[in-house]
Amino acid sequence: MKTSKFDPFIKRTNVRDIKFVFRALNIIFRLGELFHQRAVSDFVRKRFFTPAAKPLTKPQKSWIGKATPYKVKCRGKELAVWKVGNGPSILFVHGWNGRGVQFQRFFQPAMEAGFSVIFFDAPAHGSSDGDMTNYMEITESLEHIFSHETGKNIVGVIAHSLGTSAIINHLTRQHADVPLVLVAAALRLMELLFVNFQSHGVPKRTYLKLLDEIEEEFRIPLETQNPIDLIHNLKNQILIIHDVTDKTTPIGPSRVIADTLDNVRLMETEGLGHSQLLKDKSVILGALDFLKKNQVIRGNELIAV
Repeated sequence: MKTSKFDPFIKRTNVRDIKFVFRALNIIFRLGELFHQRAVSDFVRKRFFTPAAKPLTKPQKSWIGKATPYKVKCRGKELAVWKVGNGPSILFVHGWNGRGVQFQRFFQPAMEAGFSVIFFDAPAHGSSDGDMTNYMEITESLEHIFSHETGKNIVGVIAHSLGTSAIINHLTRQHADVPLVLVAAALRLMELLFVNFQSHGVPKRTYLKLLDEIEEEFRIPLETQNPIDLIHNLKNQILIIHDVTDKTTPIGPSRVIADTLDNVRLMETEGLGHSQLLKDKSVILGALDFLKKNQVIRGNELIAV
């Protein structure tokens, strides 16, 4: 097959351990491409860009009941947003298959620290509109969250997984000098995407065609959108919190960035994996302490420095 501009990312993935069922799928996909390329593309697009629905827990329902709901629009989709508390706001940005309220354990400590809380469901997630979405659309949704009247008082951001990729991307376009906490940072997002395509047996021609379609829709070259490259353009004070046992987004890139950039600190944990970080008391207090220390008082408002 001819070379692609994505080959440098693909070469770094080094996928070797592919389960038998996905090797079989690869054969089926390749046969399908011979007869109905569009059907194969549609199947893969739905499989990889449709988030899984997750029911709310009782505590999550309680927080949503306490919060003030509002809507913002992104590409014709209504996004569900909530705010709770008074004072300058911390925005919480969830990852793939997540919901804004999954940060529930942060909310009460944040409010006790003098912040209000804004959380939202990304496109095609939770209570927001849509069936499928992607990194670029989630990034674009943040522009609408920040530009809304309520979002103009955001003085800090806590993001998880794909949410870290989206907030890095957003802030390289719309510079806002707010401190960031990146939990389980997905810095090599492009490589992670190719790992998933390859390990599930998706033929190269099929996934490259899907990426071409995303580029055409958002009119941006995806090879320029890898968070590990974009983060170099940020002057924000950044705390990365990453677990050494995280298999979803390995800690290596976070260590490299923390060693390279003066405005980035790294807090390492052990035994919490990818998602349990959001439930750990030391992570919660460490994140909020970092945001509070990177604020100054100007008048009656907390302003990021």
